[in-house]
Amino acid sequence: MTFYPGQIKIDTYCLFYSHSNSTTHPMSEDIDYPRPDFHRTQLQWESLDGPWDFLFDDEDVGLTELWQYKGLPDEVTLHADELDQVWDQIEADKITQQTAAFPDRIAKDNTHTKSQNTSNKKRTIIVPYVFQCPASGINERTAHEVLWYQRIVKDLRTDDARRRGDRLIARFGAVDYVAQVWVDGQFIASHRGGHVPFDIDITDVFHNSPGSLKRLTMRVFDSTSDLTQPR
Repeated sequence: MTFYPGQIKIDTYCLFYSHSNSTTHPMSEDIDYPRPDFHRTQLQWESLDGPWDFLFDDEDVGLTELWQYKGLPDEVTLHADELDQVWDQIEADKITQQTAAFPDRIAKDNTHTKSQNTSNKKRTIIVPYVFQCPASGINERTAHEVLWYQRIVKDLRTDDARRRGDRLIARFGAVDYVAQVWVDGQFIASHRGGHVPFDIDITDVFHNSPGSLKRLTMRVFDSTSDLTQPR
């Protein structure tokens, strides 16, 4: 997986907002809306930057084991034989990819090193930082294609806003490369492309439980060897 400065997993902000006539901001006055070119003074929002639960899914078992419904496990055991097969496929494309994309940086940063872990534990990652950098709290430079993120989110709307029919939106600045999103086990949307923002409407998940807390789960796939994927 080739990374370079500026390429990140979940970009600078994720937020919820609803249109409201209220002039009261739920956030501190010294925190600015993250996109001033789209600033709206009558906006209720909350940044989702910060700590998320995080788990590497090197054998891609999360969907089969229903992590999207049950939540992320504390630990997942890895099977060496299966990992070796996956790693052989990655190695087969290694020379081609090194030639195509920043060979000096790949060699220097050792981004194709195979993980020696016998299990992956659920950890905390600091969004928006990529897991390879120290600021993320993970700081692991080995190759991983499937990642899971999870955190608790809440309905920010007031009773008046809900009666008015305001919508609740989750906005992602960028997720590299394929993202699937669930809220409390309900599939919401998927998005492909690591260079553009996308929004998802999660209002209906809170329909029968306004103001409650929900679990947002995201599965991210980013190929280490697919040369057709934009970098």
